[in-house]
Amino acid sequence: MPRSKNTLPLDALAAEDVAPLVGGDAPSFQSAFQAIVAWGTSRSYREQVMRDSGFPFPKDLPAFLVINQLIYRGLATPTALADAVDTTRSNMSRVIARLESAGLVFRAHDPRDARGAVIGLTASGRALGSRVVDAMQDVSVLTGWSAEEIETLERLTIKLASTLDAFPNHPLTVTAGVPFASVQRWPAVVEQGR
Repeated sequence: MPRSKNTLPLDALAAEDVAPLVGGDAPSFQSAFQAIVAWGTSRSYREQVMRDSGFPFPKDLPAFLVINQLIYRGLATPTALADAVDTTRSNMSRVIARLESAGLVFRAHDPRDARGAVIGLTASGRALGSRVVDAMQDVSVLTGWSAEEIETLERLTIKLASTLDAFPNHPLTVTAGVPFASVQRWPAVVEQGR
């Protein structure tokens, strides 16, 4: 790739001009949290979980993300899935169709919208979801942590998520589908019918 005429020589810049804005001297909560989120949402980590769980579509990241969303949501509308996976509604329709063809998801009438549908995991999809959860819960990363430290981490992480979700419109619940507040779940009719 040819160099741009606007390329600066690094030795012409002061150290403060190239230093990180956050966490440069030592890790901070903000830089550590950003690193964990970046790692957890990275393609390489997701592909590793796909391999470790035996995901049937090894190159289909949107399909994996839909399964992941349904692991935590139970049921979701195609629109909510498209928003969470950051894709178009038409592309989400194709992803859902692939997962339906593989017998991993089902469609049902949305009890909150007579014209809408909800998507859920079939028995095969739930088995796959369990393998995905197992692949993501490699507790060996916490080797050397005491039970008390792990309990404290879990309690404080849930508290942080609940605090963030208390912002207007419950941003974590809406985006991730995991309810942290008293947000309405699917009607009991759906639960009784399954």
